[in-house]
Amino acid sequence: MISFNARMEEKKIDSVINRINSGDTAALLSDAGTPAISDPGVRLVNAAHKNGIEVVGIPGANAAIVALSIAGLPTDSFVFEGFLPQKKEDKNCLRNLPMKKEQLCCMNRCIELKNY
Repeated sequence: MISFNARMEEKKIDSVINRINSGDTAALLSDAGTPAISDPGVRLVNAAHKNGIEVVGIPGANAAIVALSIAGLPTDSFVFEGFLPQKKEDKNCLRNLPMKKEQLCCMNRCIELKNY
């Protein structure tokens, strides 16, 4: 077990990535909610993505939060828009959203994504 906090993360990221690349398995746990959501673990997840390491989330009560926590994107600010509309006349909903600096998270069925 390695303690990973904001004060020590810069020193430990390379070590953790090297251990994973050497065959070790890692799990990121948090004592304060979902790892990588407003949590120093986001930098470790980002480093894993940059090094071609697969990041897998363990589903919890909110699929959107799990997806965001493993995406390797900044997680300090995000907007959750819920499910995308299914009506044909509402398919331009993504174009109508205001441009923001936050990550945008929407839900949809995989088979429907081609319609957007």
